[in-house]
Amino acid sequence: MIQFARDVDGYDARKVQIPYKHAFVEVASNRRLDIAIVSYEEASRFEEAESGDEVDIEWDATETEQWEFEFIRPDDRKYFLLFWNANDNKTAFVAYKITALA
Repeated sequence: MIQFARDVDGYDARKVQIPYKHAFVEVASNRRLDIAIVSYEEASRFEEAESGDEVDIEWDATETEQWEFEFIRPDDRKYFLLFWNANDNKTAFVAYKITALA
């Protein structure tokens, strides 16, 4: 099912857990986003930081409105889809779908 993340404010982020070991992830937005797949630890550091620049996140996609990616969890840790709205004063609406793959 397609999920909808409403009102991701400018310079704000949202994380969504990827519950599957093997998944296909799709994202679409009305604004350009930076998107990453991060571990729980990376997501926590990102949330605690005053600036995203303080945390070394390897962004899988930058300044994109649409993105799709096949994800295979490398270990037993929790992983999240992290999207960052780097648009000053412009709210983003984000639709995403995480589908389990066999």
